[in-house]
Amino acid sequence: MKDLQRRARLAAARYLERRGFDVLDVDWRFGGRSIDIVAREGETLVFAAVEVREAAEAGFPPSLNDEAQRAEREAAAIAYLASARPDDGPVRFDDVSVVAFAPDRAFIRHQRNSLGEVAEPESERALAGVA
Repeated sequence: MKDLQRRARLAAARYLERRGFDVLDVDWRFGGRSIDIVAREGETLVFAAVEVREAAEAGFPPSLNDEAQRAEREAAAIAYLASARPDDGPVRFDDVSVVAFAPDRAFIRHQRNSLGEVAEPESERALAGVA
């Protein structure tokens, strides 16, 4: 299963690159936190979670973006931002779902802004200098 997850992350990274994303990190880990893919789309820094399912007949894996997972993903993003110190700009959370139906073939679904709005409709996640 670990090999399937690793291959799914790499396939998702290639998928994003073919769509113009600049992939910065795959399987980033720090202090017990992890992010499947960190990428940049234009000025937006994107933190992508990758879910994989092996059985095509079962369809795409379900999105697991409940409050606990949201908090974990945001904490991991904060850890990344603190360690990598990227330029200021918008931040977004995406999901990439992978259905592997052969050793070298998969169906990929990319959901942008999978965590949606937080708190108020006009709120926006962004990395910005505070000085």
